[in-house]
Amino acid sequence: MAQALLLQVVLARLLGHEGYGHFAYVMAWINILVYVAVMGHDTLMMRGVAAHQARQEWGLLAGVLRHAAILVGTLSIAISLLGAFVITLDDGVHSTLAATFLAGFVVLPLLAMLRLNAAVLYGQGRVVLGTAPERLGRDAVVLALVGVATAFAAHLTPPVVMGFVASGGASALALILFLRRRLAAFPGDAPPAQYRRREWMVSAFVLGLTGGSQLLLQRSDVLMIGWLMTAADAGVYVVACNVAELVLFPYLAVGAIVGPTFAAHHARNERAELAAFMRTTTLMTLAGSLLIGVPLMVLAPWILGLFGPEFVEGAGAARILMLGICLRTVIGPSHLMLTMTGHERQAMWALGCAAAANITLNLVMIPAFGIEGAAAMTTLSLLGSQIAMAVMAWQRIGIPPPLLPRRLAPILAPRAVGRPGERRFESEGL
Repeated sequence: MAQALLLQVVLARLLGHEGYGHFAYVMAWINILVYVAVMGHDTLMMRGVAAHQARQEWGLLAGVLRHAAILVGTLSIAISLLGAFVITLDDGVHSTLAATFLAGFVVLPLLAMLRLNAAVLYGQGRVVLGTAPERLGRDAVVLALVGVATAFAAHLTPPVVMGFVASGGASALALILFLRRRLAAFPGDAPPAQYRRREWMVSAFVLGLTGGSQLLLQRSDVLMIGWLMTAADAGVYVVACNVAELVLFPYLAVGAIVGPTFAAHHARNERAELAAFMRTTTLMTLAGSLLIGVPLMVLAPWILGLFGPEFVEGAGAARILMLGICLRTVIGPSHLMLTMTGHERQAMWALGCAAAANITLNLVMIPAFGIEGAAAMTTLSLLGSQIAMAVMAWQRIGIPPPLLPRRLAPILAPRAVGRPGERRFESEGL
């Protein structure tokens, strides 16, 4: 996270207010299209690899890995070609923005495959090895290329920087493929690949809608600021978001570890262990987020000033977003709990409704209150979706929000039905 923030500071300084706005706006679109291309197969991989390894289903593991690689690779290339075709036909797009988009469509397939292969390593429990190429290696290459260009006094533009991102993505993908080959999890007598394509496609589609809704919920504000205000305003807001997301570091770090563990406990029907692990995870992420968030709220104007004097105006939005992140950690990783235990449809509905509400509210609040209005509505929508998913996880899995006061638990608990030996929750089990 620190390296990513350093990269954003350098780019904002070198590209300037408007240039960084163009770059950030295109990257917001590329990240959304990466989710469309992956279409939930990253979560399917993380959950499937953990579950199939726990049950030693080597044929199904080989099948799902091959199925996902072919599908995501083909879809990401097709989306890039279609996007490039649309941009070249639209004469109304600013020339710099159009060139940045074209470079971004080279980045798209690389990031899609990088995300997919990182998820495989997460599912194997290799969290550090899965994270390092994507979060550290890619940004390190971009920083190095920017440094070389600056040393030779080259003129940096948003399309050039996007080309550097493509180089970083290609390097990270090559490294993660090498690591996957070296860490192959299959025994020597593993059976041939087995396929459940229909089941995987349905599950991945729902997971994709879930992930897409979550990303749209988190990034629709950037797109709408670029549309209703200016690209420069979008750049200021993106920087505010990047600083606020430092508070998310404990959640992201722990989330990469706990996701496969949730899936493994659920596959073995270990409900008590799952509940205990959920509580520990929530306490860890809450403590970490508060330790980072409180100082950052105080230092927000100074940190944003590192990007340039124009970015200090984003301090109010950054503080609103940080407060929302801290409140969400109190509820716990309910989204992971649902998606890792096969209840992705419930997560999809919660996130989809929240995304629609966020877009509607931002249409009113951005013209009236600017980037602070966008931050407030996004925070409200994210918090609402988190609460809804926590309730759904309680209803479907029988595990209450970990930090819910014990006196309230009997009052709010879903009603259980069935004989004592076959106890299940009323909304569970169809």
